[in-house]
Amino acid sequence: AGSIVALVVSNRELESFDFDDSGEQALSLLRSEALTSFRENHGDVPVLVEGRVGIVEADGGDSVAYIQALKDAGAFGAIVGGGMAMINEEDIAESIVNWSL
Repeated sequence: AGSIVALVVSNRELESFDFDDSGEQALSLLRSEALTSFRENHGDVPVLVEGRVGIVEADGGDSVAYIQALKDAGAFGAIVGGGMAMINEEDIAESIVNWSL
């Protein structure tokens, strides 16, 4: 086994540490040639996404479509923090459950 246990891609802007609320940054990183090269060199390392994953809305007006796009692009899971602070517990539960589908 290699020395890399997981890789995290982020929706944070490096210059300001603000979030990319569109979620496109993480999707772009997941689809990048750099990540393809990383996977070729390091094997099957889980890739996690960080930064508003449970909050970013996509096509359907909720996070379900965005989470599916992340999974389709090769994300294994997410680091969720801000999404847990939302008051609507049903939305949080739905976001978390969608990772297991």
